[in-house]
Amino acid sequence: MFYVACINSITTIIRIWIVLLTKRIIFSQAVEAEIQIMVNEDEEIQNTDNDDVISTQSLHL
Repeated sequence: MFYVACINSITTIIRIWIVLLTKRIIFSQAVEAEIQIMVNEDEEIQNTDNDDVISTQSLHL
């Protein structure tokens, strides 16, 4: 009976650990995706800034 209780508690701990690990992986992927979105937005802003610089340079010529 004692062994069954030990095995049950160990399997419960392993299940909780797996759930926490899975949540951590999902969270890290979400953070990674959010960072990628922010980088893409920054690149778009820089691209539009470059377009403005090019258009003003062509006006001066």
